[in-house]
Amino acid sequence: MDVSAAAEGVLWVDRHLHKNGGSTLREVMLRNEEAGNCVYYGYQQTGEGWDRLMNAMRSNASVADTRRLPRLCIEAHASTASADWTSRRLPELIGLREHFSRLGAPVRIVVTTRVREPLSYYLSFYRWRIAGMQRRGNVIRLSAHKSVINPLGASFLEWRPPNLQSIGLLHGDVELFAGLKAGGFPGVRGEGRRPHSYWLQHHEHSRADHRALLRVLRSYDVVAPMDQFDEALLLTTDATRLAPLQERKHVAVRPEPQGMDGMRLADHAICPDMAACRAHIEAIAPWDVRLYKAVRRDFAARVRREGPALERRLAALHAARARGEGGACERSRCCCNERRPCFNLTGRDRGRSLEPPACLPGTRSLQRLVATDMPVGWCCVKL
Repeated sequence: MDVSAAAEGVLWVDRHLHKNGGSTLREVMLRNEEAGNCVYYGYQQTGEGWDRLMNAMRSNASVADTRRLPRLCIEAHASTASADWTSRRLPELIGLREHFSRLGAPVRIVVTTRVREPLSYYLSFYRWRIAGMQRRGNVIRLSAHKSVINPLGASFLEWRPPNLQSIGLLHGDVELFAGLKAGGFPGVRGEGRRPHSYWLQHHEHSRADHRALLRVLRSYDVVAPMDQFDEALLLTTDATRLAPLQERKHVAVRPEPQGMDGMRLADHAICPDMAACRAHIEAIAPWDVRLYKAVRRDFAARVRREGPALERRLAALHAARARGEGGACERSRCCCNERRPCFNLTGRDRGRSLEPPACLPGTRSLQRLVATDMPVGWCCVKL
């Protein structure tokens, strides 16, 4: 397959819920940017920056000059910019797809995500954030001088937030529902302190919510069980025509557990009795269990429709990875061969920005708009 498709525009938007493989997908996006295939925009983008980007694409579409069509790899991270993902951001993208279609502009808008087996999801989330919180007394710092204690328990079995993936995919702000913010599950209960209003509004996931979530996911282009990550990667390549670049060192990005002083708990250390832990998750997250089964069933049917051709491509991807291939480009020939922090938001650095390399696709104004709305960095530069 021709994965460059330079004459077409593309917006690949991946919904990165915590612990659903989004950090690994980010590496695929960054490698594509380094190869000059797209401009990466993500992680901690702001709501205001997202609005500016959507407005710019709605107003500046040029069909006559395909070089001006946007080519963006967008990580819609579980952050404030995409907290209203289902109610606002996803409908915006659907509207933008219709907008480009009316113009006759060859722009592909592709939305992807993954759903993780529920016990695996809760174990990973616990290892990443909750174990460190419990180890340090379940303290949530509200400011330099103020903190509260969130009663998260002292073990995996004592941490009981319900249906984390389902609620996170439908309503966003999974950290609130996991108990990592004051007022979230199980809530800070004390004199003068009440549960967070958003938690009160959405923490009870019902059959109607489950059906609503399944309807929402049908508007995505690729929704896959996380344990079939590579199959999903190839189907995303088909939809975006962006390369499934995945070097061996980036096969599985594992963020450092917080509050654990470099220690990463193994599953058996978290759950000596795995059967009891599985029963625990099935009890507190029954809608996550149903969600995973539905996604796994539907994705299996899609893979079957692809037939032997997908199996051959999957084998080729694994063989290339085993040989150490899968890089975007030789460093000296990369469009982007270095990443620097983006200086654009606070203090004396306000107003400064790194000039994007000329080899990146799309208009200069769109490139600059992206570069000035990534607070923690990863700006692409050519040295």
